[in-house]
Amino acid sequence: MTRNQRLLVAVLIAGTGLTMATARADSHTPENQFIAQFDAWYAANPPRTTEPSPADRALLEKHKPRYYLAADARNPVDFYRDYIANGSLYDATGKVIAHKPDRATLNTHALDPGALFVHDGPADGQHTGAVYGRVDRDTMTSPVGARPLVFLTYTLAFETSGLPFGLTGLQEFAVRLVADPSDWHQLDHYINVTIALDETKPERQPIAAIFQQHNYLRTWRLGGAEGPGKLSWPADGRLAVDIAKRSNEAYPHRDGPTRWRCASFMDGASARWLVMGGSAPMTAAEDVTDPARSLDDLSLITLPPSDAFYTFRGSLGARRSLPGRSGPPGADFNTLAALKRPLSQLAISYWYEGLETYPGEVDSIATKAWSGEAIDPQPFLDRFWRDWADPSTPVP
Repeated sequence: MTRNQRLLVAVLIAGTGLTMATARADSHTPENQFIAQFDAWYAANPPRTTEPSPADRALLEKHKPRYYLAADARNPVDFYRDYIANGSLYDATGKVIAHKPDRATLNTHALDPGALFVHDGPADGQHTGAVYGRVDRDTMTSPVGARPLVFLTYTLAFETSGLPFGLTGLQEFAVRLVADPSDWHQLDHYINVTIALDETKPERQPIAAIFQQHNYLRTWRLGGAEGPGKLSWPADGRLAVDIAKRSNEAYPHRDGPTRWRCASFMDGASARWLVMGGSAPMTAAEDVTDPARSLDDLSLITLPPSDAFYTFRGSLGARRSLPGRSGPPGADFNTLAALKRPLSQLAISYWYEGLETYPGEVDSIATKAWSGEAIDPQPFLDRFWRDWADPSTPVP
């Protein structure tokens, strides 16, 4: 393929919005500005340097999700044992810092935006995998007063990230001319599911589940019968989660193959597609889940929130020439810094099919977030709590 042909394909891929790796890859915000916004976030919210307490770890174990994958899907990996231990770490000049680095070495270089880790895989065969758990807390204002909430976030890591399985024929054709759509970039550790619990209630009543999907999130209310924007809470306290084919995105469990509308980033156009359907924008596709087997025995790993797994500023995967194909930074960079507050993620990401006002509301929020402006989640929280006041799910 000639250089001009490759350029044409690259433009076609970029136009279809397939750079779904991380918010850092988007053209709205230059990379240095993106990192600077996170530096400001970390300065105001220093990540803890300690692991969860024994009580919080027990809470993480209690509510660890049950994951379901397609029959031919690769298993998640242990980030340090399976991924980092099989590759090389480089400095900004391209000099090798370490082959097969350990956790301490990676953490030594976590704050260097020029650092680069290149994985040797993907390896043959299946890993046993792990799920990473962390605990955050925030306080929200509700119709019945202040509510302290605990957020349990579970993260899976995969050696590679692919593109949505439900691409259009044109998208799939363009991608396969230049790359393997199952190996779009190295490392995918933005597969997040967060359970929000009300700490004022006995047994910490679950109120919401937040799913990471590409470079945006979606919140569901928990409890009662399922309906628009609402999931039932399982009796055993372990939410069932499906992992999408090829893209690894997390969705609520459904029996049999299911297609989910998806997009690269959340703005007015993509929100209209996600909420209302109709004509898909160029940045849209469909994820496909097909839960043929379960991963019910993943070991729980807890790390300090300051660990490089979360805070690494450089690239944790090989740099590639096409947009969105370079490796991501740490797991904290799953969204914009203006939206990192747990309460903001719960409130602003609460939407459901048919919510006609949401596209306009979130378009304004996205514009502010890209520029680093402070975001007030209260109007979105008000709707969240109003929706609790229905016959099947009273306000807790």
